[in-house]
Amino acid sequence: MGVDNAAPSERAVEWVCANALLDRDELLLVAVEAEAHPDEAVPEWLGDLASRFRRRHPGLRVTARTATGHPVPCLVEISRRSTLLAVGSRGHGAFHDALLGSVALGVAMRSACPAVVVRGETERVTHETVVVGIDGSAAARRALEFACRTAEALRCDLMAVQASPDAYFIPGPYEHPDREELLGRAERLLAEELAGTGPEHPDLVLRGVTSSMNPIDALAEAASGARLLVVGHRGAGGFSEMLLGSVSRGVLHRSPCPVAVVPGTRDFR
Repeated sequence: MGVDNAAPSERAVEWVCANALLDRDELLLVAVEAEAHPDEAVPEWLGDLASRFRRRHPGLRVTARTATGHPVPCLVEISRRSTLLAVGSRGHGAFHDALLGSVALGVAMRSACPAVVVRGETERVTHETVVVGIDGSAAARRALEFACRTAEALRCDLMAVQASPDAYFIPGPYEHPDREELLGRAERLLAEELAGTGPEHPDLVLRGVTSSMNPIDALAEAASGARLLVVGHRGAGGFSEMLLGSVSRGVLHRSPCPVAVVPGTRDFR
């Protein structure tokens, strides 16, 4: 997990520990320093941070290390040997503005394992739900499987959101496909996805929602009060541009809860 010497970063570590997202009982805290301006105080506060979490979570093996360079390539390299990569939002130092622009997107898009951006009002969970974006692609199915396993670990319900942006149009003198037909197609696709998932997770409460809203609005609305929002990398269809430009920034900026980005190359079955 990428950390810095700021309260939001410590809250993010606590969120990861408390939300049972670790496949193994092991947590690595990584502080990234600029090569040209290393901070001599980093090893001390990083060691103190690791010690605090060892005391809070005695069953968890917490280790810490520093790295030099740019946060994105440093964390991406670590992600190749990890099951989960997490970063907090609105930090300072190496992560100042990291989750408001290029570093957040770089980590989310390039991580070799699922990447969680811990943001939003993490203490204000109003319904025990994990939300996942669905679009019928292989990447979205991997995200769905990750979301199912995570929801089971958290003892949450799962809400799958199928956006149908073709049914979302600007009024005017234009020709549009039949809106109800498009929404019906989205509902059938969603039902097929959930039907294939249900037997593998018989104790999980699954709920499907279709929306004609644009992807940012649909996911932000569904994720209000949720425990976690999950999206797949390199999807197609309703979420095809999710992590490739303005929509990705919108999701990371607007999600009211932490966001997990699941790479399309990782299989969780």
